[in-house]
Amino acid sequence: MIAAIIVYEHPQASLLVDVLQPDNTPEILMKAKGNKVLTVLRASKLRTVIASCDDLFANLQIAQTMLNDNEESTES
Repeated sequence: MIAAIIVYEHPQASLLVDVLQPDNTPEILMKAKGNKVLTVLRASKLRTVIASCDDLFANLQIAQTMLNDNEESTES
């Protein structure tokens, strides 16, 4: 079994976990703790871990962009 632990800091960490929590992948655990998103990915193959990390980072980027756009629109 291969595991990757990712810690991502964001002021809206709990919102990110709610939005990004996978609903069909028991090998991925996400939690918010304070302003940090803690993610543990487990798989038997390295390629699966790499692909899951890639998907997570892409989704984090999209979510961060959407949150920033939303903050800017509410400030206007």
